[in-house]
Amino acid sequence: MIRLDEFVTRLCRLGADGAHRRFPRNARDREILMQSVVMQLDGARTYSEPEINGQLKAWSSDVAPSIDI
Repeated sequence: MIRLDEFVTRLCRLGADGAHRRFPRNARDREILMQSVVMQLDGARTYSEPEINGQLKAWSSDVAPSIDI
């Protein structure tokens, strides 16, 4: 379980610090990034592949612009 303060701190460090980097190898960091993606989706609906791609693109530019996906 990841504490909220750790989640926020690591997400900011991973995605928004301006340094371009690859998707992290560390499992905990990957989990934080994936959870931040899922938090933007509505669990009560079904998404098409183009809609998911659009959500990922928006997440990439808004939340983690420094991550190369």
